[in-house]
Amino acid sequence: MLPGGLTRVAAEADADVVSMQRGGASKDTWVLGERSHLGEPWKGQRKLGVYDLIRRDPYLPSRVVENLFWFGRYCERCDDSARLLRIMLTRYVDDDDPLALQAAVALAESLGMLPEAQEGEELKDRLLVALLGDEWPFSLRANLQRLQWAASQVRGKLSKENWQALVELQREALSLESEEPDFGELLDFLNRLVMSLAALSGFALDDMTRDEGWNFLMIGRRIERLKFLSTSLSAFLRGLVVFERAGLEWLLELGNSSITYRSRYMAVPHLIPVLDLLLLDDQNPHAVLFQLKLVQRSLRRLNDEFDAPRDSSLSVLAQRLAAFDLGSLENPLFGQSSIDAVLDGLADLLQSIGDSSGLASDRLALRHFAHVDDVSQRTVSV
Repeated sequence: MLPGGLTRVAAEADADVVSMQRGGASKDTWVLGERSHLGEPWKGQRKLGVYDLIRRDPYLPSRVVENLFWFGRYCERCDDSARLLRIMLTRYVDDDDPLALQAAVALAESLGMLPEAQEGEELKDRLLVALLGDEWPFSLRANLQRLQWAASQVRGKLSKENWQALVELQREALSLESEEPDFGELLDFLNRLVMSLAALSGFALDDMTRDEGWNFLMIGRRIERLKFLSTSLSAFLRGLVVFERAGLEWLLELGNSSITYRSRYMAVPHLIPVLDLLLLDDQNPHAVLFQLKLVQRSLRRLNDEFDAPRDSSLSVLAQRLAAFDLGSLENPLFGQSSIDAVLDGLADLLQSIGDSSGLASDRLALRHFAHVDDVSQRTVSV
């Protein structure tokens, strides 16, 4: 008899359907007995020796690999969504820079992370839907539920501490059930959520055996981060606050690079050093080029291991981005029109990187994941 297991629990006592997507949870289940049976070894047990050593998982189903991949993607997706929502909520509550808030809202709309405005609908209501909406499939709550679902499918691959962090994260999300949540409470929740997601990132890096499943989990994280960074920067460069201090400040916040910028320059944000930090810095894990090279190496290693053909599209884009000259923004030949043309070209390049990362994810899924198992999660690259 196993010492423990998992039981699916509904969010409400009278629920007809028990599922993670509808607020359910997984709880540890133990079978109680009068005494321990550890001192009674199984008669068929044999002593393991050198010839029994195993350093690779002998059984790693496609379904498990796929769910690890999407677990990694949803970890990053929830973090991206939480950071952007925190930026908008902070500026909405402070109400001290309408232009910066407007630019952040426009960015969220372009990324599909804020529902379209309906006639007569206030921004406050749209922010609440983006955070807690049950009916809107791209809300933070919906993505957290998908994260929990993917995690529940790979429970055996996660450490006790990793699972406990996920349980705490779910408990935090379920606590926001009031009809009119306070925006201060929502900001506190987002702060705690970002820290919890950072803990999951730490568990992935230092708490898991680096086997094939781990490789797919990390590729999922890297693809999601690359897609978000590149498309966010592309939209920002086409926006209203590309030269404004307030806009550059929240862009650094979105890229988790505010402290790095301050320690390097000890000055208010300016466009050229901000772009260098978030685009070209190969020491910054939140820079586009850093993640682009990581995704390249990961996919190349995976393709070599499985004798799959290499795809050079990301390599070409990495070369183009690395060759971008920030000096073209400092010494324009034809004034502001020249700068605008350079920024438009850079935005197009970043959008191409985002699109290519999504295509790379689709190709990886078609090549490595079996789509015949009904238990497998049905997901699309969006």
